[in-house]
Amino acid sequence: MVGGELIIRTCKGRECFEVIPKHVLENDFSNSFVDNYIFMRNDKSRIIQLRPLDLPWVSSHSGWQIKPFLHKRSCLSKGSTAVIDIRSPTAIAISAVLNPLENLSHIDIIFNGYDKQLEIRLPRFNLDFYNNLKDSKLVSKQFRGIFVDKDQNIDTFNGLVNKLVLRNSDNSSRIVVIPDGEVSCKPHNDHVEVNINTGSRKYCAYHDYRIDNQLGRLADNGSLLTKLYKLQLHALTSDIIPDTLTGRTGTEEALEGLSSASLLSFYTLSSSEDQLPTLSQHEAFGEKVDCILNYARSLAPFQEELSHKQEIPKPNNRSVARLISKAMIRNAVNRVDGFGAERFTTGQDKEYQARDGSCDASRREAVYNIAKLVYSWPRCLNVCKDLQGIIDSLPSAISGPSTNLTSVIGYDSKWLNSPEEFLPNNWLVKGQSETELEAEARREQVYIDCKERAVETAVKSLVIQWPTDTLFASTDTNCWSYIDVQNATDTAQLSFTAWFRNKEFKKHIMLIQAVLNNISPIDCTAAHKWIDYMNSTSKYNPVPTYIALTDLLQNQPPSFMDSEKLLQFRSLLIRKIPPPTDNDNQRRVSELLLQLIQHTSGSFESQYCSHFKESVNALKEVPYAQLAHLASSYAFSDCLEQCQTLVRKMYLRIQEQLMSSIDVFGKIESTTMLPRLTHITILSLLAESHPIQLSWEWRHAIVCFGIVFSTLQHLERLIACEGNNAELLMELSNPGHEGWDPFKYPDWLLLELENGILIRQDQAHISKEMMDPSSGANSAMQLNMGLGKSSVIIPIVACALADKTKLCRVVVLRALSKQMMGLLVNKLGGMINRHIFFLPISRALQMNVEEAKQLREIYETCMYSGGVLLVQPEHLLSLELMGLEMVLSGGKGADVGRVINDTQAWLFKNSRDLLDESDEILNVRYELIYTVGRQKPIDLAHKRWMLVQRVLAVMSDYVHAISKRYEDGIELESLPQNGEFARLRILRPTVGNILIEQMAKQYS
Repeated sequence: MVGGELIIRTCKGRECFEVIPKHVLENDFSNSFVDNYIFMRNDKSRIIQLRPLDLPWVSSHSGWQIKPFLHKRSCLSKGSTAVIDIRSPTAIAISAVLNPLENLSHIDIIFNGYDKQLEIRLPRFNLDFYNNLKDSKLVSKQFRGIFVDKDQNIDTFNGLVNKLVLRNSDNSSRIVVIPDGEVSCKPHNDHVEVNINTGSRKYCAYHDYRIDNQLGRLADNGSLLTKLYKLQLHALTSDIIPDTLTGRTGTEEALEGLSSASLLSFYTLSSSEDQLPTLSQHEAFGEKVDCILNYARSLAPFQEELSHKQEIPKPNNRSVARLISKAMIRNAVNRVDGFGAERFTTGQDKEYQARDGSCDASRREAVYNIAKLVYSWPRCLNVCKDLQGIIDSLPSAISGPSTNLTSVIGYDSKWLNSPEEFLPNNWLVKGQSETELEAEARREQVYIDCKERAVETAVKSLVIQWPTDTLFASTDTNCWSYIDVQNATDTAQLSFTAWFRNKEFKKHIMLIQAVLNNISPIDCTAAHKWIDYMNSTSKYNPVPTYIALTDLLQNQPPSFMDSEKLLQFRSLLIRKIPPPTDNDNQRRVSELLLQLIQHTSGSFESQYCSHFKESVNALKEVPYAQLAHLASSYAFSDCLEQCQTLVRKMYLRIQEQLMSSIDVFGKIESTTMLPRLTHITILSLLAESHPIQLSWEWRHAIVCFGIVFSTLQHLERLIACEGNNAELLMELSNPGHEGWDPFKYPDWLLLELENGILIRQDQAHISKEMMDPSSGANSAMQLNMGLGKSSVIIPIVACALADKTKLCRVVVLRALSKQMMGLLVNKLGGMINRHIFFLPISRALQMNVEEAKQLREIYETCMYSGGVLLVQPEHLLSLELMGLEMVLSGGKGADVGRVINDTQAWLFKNSRDLLDESDEILNVRYELIYTVGRQKPIDLAHKRWMLVQRVLAVMSDYVHAISKRYEDGIELESLPQNGEFARLRILRPTVGNILIEQMAKQYS
């Protein structure tokens, strides 16, 4: 123990190692090294070894270690690789780029001395980047040819902090990577800031979306969780202005996604998917989510995963349905078609019952007259034009409360002294020549003069303080000798207070006079006519509150030329018929065919040889293609610019025609209330599942637009193939729309646009043969691996067969079921908008009559909605056997069995089955047996195996001798050893007959 910390040491021989505690390493190395290794220091060599947690006591010199150096800094290294210090400028710069996805403590930055490049690893996300030190690009290893984009703006998800945008060198492909974690949001700069917290998870998932600027969308991988995560981020980052990429607000994009058939097409709901967020930005979120959960709940009786693994949440009851409905109607005026505007209705409006409707008319009239008089009273009086003059004409004195002004004589102690002491101070000296009378007169005059001057001074000191309602006494000592200054000031204070109030009153009178001068009197002598309350007889005529897409489609469509032959590149290919030569392969095939014909012994072999000969002759006639010399230098970029211009013009032309007659609210108002006319909105109208049925003219115009759009994607792929002649030849060999008509199969065109492909001629030919076999019976089609059987042919055949008059069932093996589910959702769940149903029927289901009827309803819903039913062979066999078993068992189960048998008969009559890997599905080994009764051994029990082994043992005794006698009639791979039986092939029927005869003699 050192300082309260336990020190762990280990010794082996003369070497001692000491374990370095983790807490001292946290800020020196990334967490992947600190958490996954034990740092052990060799006391003798001072080398620090990093040992894996599962091998802590094994010393290895080939692993990660830190060697001390005298003249340079030590570093963590392994061979030619070294770890960059997380505090270095290089690590900080790289962290600034990758910080939206991962923080620096979880990033490993390693310099590879052999390749001379930096390797950046994000262990928690299993993502890797590298930098070759020649530029600043961080190139991804998981996404081929993609590196971190300097421009991290994707024109949607505005306010999302945690995202990393990648792109390729020509900027034709961009991907946004978003971590999966706890999403939170907060207000920021008049919008919102959304953060995703991955916490301290050891492993983190991420979602990658392809930024499709052509269609204006974020393309996902088809996973339900990935779709829901995208929709949640769209809703949280929504703004009042539509996103530049999608042409819709985030809320509208989320609502559109929740309404799509792909959200109802799930194999099963996982625990992370059943807690769907209802959000709070739109009243329809809760409704859409409840619809998905209700559908999942309806499948629960037939899906063990949904019924046993977790309980599906109940619908959201936090809100009152009536209030939600009112909010939808009220907010409809602020929304556009398809996202709430269509919810506006006047059907729930009620006539307001006025409060006065049931009162006596005379009482209403009396109340009206009084109210009218009160309302008009001020304007009926004569208005005074000289209010001040009237006030001035009033008497000068207005009597108020009387006040006794008699002076009060108080006591003074001086009066007790002798007069000789205080009187002389107040006398004036008598002059010698003055008589007593004259002296008295002079004294009186002097006193009067002094008093007058004192009064004048005191009055001036008071007047100078005006205007005020508070006076201060004069401080002149002369005044105090002749005047009772304080008493005079108090007396004047009364007058000053009255004068000041008069002054304020006059000011108020002037304000009143100004108001009176603006009043024009009216004649109030005329009687006001009383009009009694009457119920309204007019009816409310609602006006349009929004513009629907169906209204816009009433306009004339634009006229476009047929675009099938637009920008064809046939001159860049040279097609030739191979000349008849003595090619060794052809010669050997011909010899084999001749040999087979000579040795045919039955009708089947003759038919096989005939078909083989036709195939060889057809192969000789197949032309092969090669690139012309012009192809390598052809200006595909100029063609791309022309096509982009044409797409923009056609799109604007469609918009102009749709908006050619919108004047319902006025130009500005009508423009703001228009539906979202995005590329996807317009192209989706071609889908057979779309609720709007297009006229032939509009369908033709939009199909032409889609064909040009497909050509644009074709040109982008051609540019991407520049420099690779093999891929360029493959792309040019398929000009597109050969062998099928986009006007007849618009869903196929939408599948091309969404997946960036062109259906090849052979794929179209096989698909049409599968939809309508020339034989008029069941047919099996074969195509080489990798040519699009599952990814192209099955989806286009399925959406063509699911025409609402037949139930299309796609039958796949159990091992391929989840993969096929994801593929069908990805191909048919977008603009084609087909619902993929999955109902795993097994003997474990204990259905009652109601559930059996519900199963029939789901099948019918699938057919009438144009959906596709994904099934496994055992599901079909289980449903058939279940009905038979329940009917035979009798009792309550018989009624259920009869319902199931009726459903089975309905399926047999109305379904078309599409089998993937039909050779496996139709194999005789694929059978399903329902055991009944008590358990007992099978017939013959163990004797079955003994019999088979005895026959094989006898056969092995004769095979070796016959193979030596007839070498060209039987092929024996090896002699049997250790109880095995040799693999053999009988090449000639006569040899096989000899073997059977000899074995029969042995048993006879």
